[in-house]
Amino acid sequence: MATARTVRPATVTAVAPRTEEAAAQLMWTHYRDHKQTLMADIRIYRADILAQLMAGLPPDLVFAPYLKPAEPAAARRRAA
Repeated sequence: MATARTVRPATVTAVAPRTEEAAAQLMWTHYRDHKQTLMADIRIYRADILAQLMAGLPPDLVFAPYLKPAEPAAARRRAA
């Protein structure tokens, strides 16, 4: 089973808990809008993501551990 990647900085406060239906809709909307930046295997973490959203955490914080790693900058040529 996959291990959840939970990030909870001390400065973030949760909003009121969400229903499972509201959290699932929020999860789908965030996934749809940010699919290109998320890891391909994110679906195996669905239950953990849903639980965190139901707890009231903001989607940007919940999805942060599942972002694709940044690509290294392209090498620049020096002008001769």
